[in-house]
Amino acid sequence: MKNLLRWFTFAIVLVGLFAGLITAFVEMRKEREQDATAETPVTAPSLLEPGPGGSYFLKLDAETQQRLGVKVAQPVKGSVKRQVTGVAEVLDGTLLAGQLNEIRAAEISLEASRLDFQRKKKLFEDGQNAPASAVEASEAALKQCKIALQAARDRLVAVWGPVLAEREDMESLARGLLERNVALLRVEFPAAARLLEMPQTIHFKRQNGDELPPGQLIGPALKSGPAMAMGPMFLAIVRTNASSLVPGLVVIAQADAGVEETGFIIPREAVVRRGGVGWVYVQTNGTAFLRREIPLNRPHPDGWLVSGEWENPVVVSGAQSLLSEEFKQSIMMLK
Repeated sequence: MKNLLRWFTFAIVLVGLFAGLITAFVEMRKEREQDATAETPVTAPSLLEPGPGGSYFLKLDAETQQRLGVKVAQPVKGSVKRQVTGVAEVLDGTLLAGQLNEIRAAEISLEASRLDFQRKKKLFEDGQNAPASAVEASEAALKQCKIALQAARDRLVAVWGPVLAEREDMESLARGLLERNVALLRVEFPAAARLLEMPQTIHFKRQNGDELPPGQLIGPALKSGPAMAMGPMFLAIVRTNASSLVPGLVVIAQADAGVEETGFIIPREAVVRRGGVGWVYVQTNGTAFLRREIPLNRPHPDGWLVSGEWENPVVVSGAQSLLSEEFKQSIMMLK
């Protein structure tokens, strides 16, 4: 009787286990059927389409353009004077001051010698105590002083050139150089540089691109090397914030060559930078924008002057947003 009860209990448990497995299988099958009939996830279409030379068109509808603040404008024709680039060295003003002191000392000696000669000559002519030998010696000393003064002036011209040596404000200029209120630079342009005229204003910047105070060219500088191997050389004076230009400093110099170059003006706000290069977005049609590289070597008051054909408008507002959108889409394509 006990064995029969035990087998009966075992059978009930076994039936319950099979019933549970059947129920779990049915539920699992329902879930699979629901997954199979569920909606397929919606993937947003890419905004990039292949363009020329491995580039991509960025496709933006009118609503997206408005959201990104995109505005376009047609580049207009313009011109700038061609720039020439050279190097400039800040000169040491102590040498100039020393030479001016030498000239002043020679002038004082000359004046004293002249007065001595005139006094002895008059005494000799009046028959007083002034022998002819004293007059002759005084005259010789006067001539030596004249030669010494001329030699000092010649050395000034030989070092600095006539343009600087003949200035009427040499005394104040030398004082300004010593007090670092004025800077004097020797500017040299490449031998291939062609200048129609001497530029009036010259711009300086450090090797890292930091801007320095502009200067004024005052005239040609003397060349110290082979004439065929050197380009135009000038002297320049900087009077504003000259203390930043220490003697011996070598900087980059840029000036107008006097030659007009024509092209199209790309507004400054249209240019975006990536990888050290300037780019602009060109609208090829109502919804397509193509990123185009431009050189940034011809600045214009309104932006940058570029050559080539520019028949389509460029993005002048929202260009940075387009750049972000383009590279966001590129990252999505790689996933």
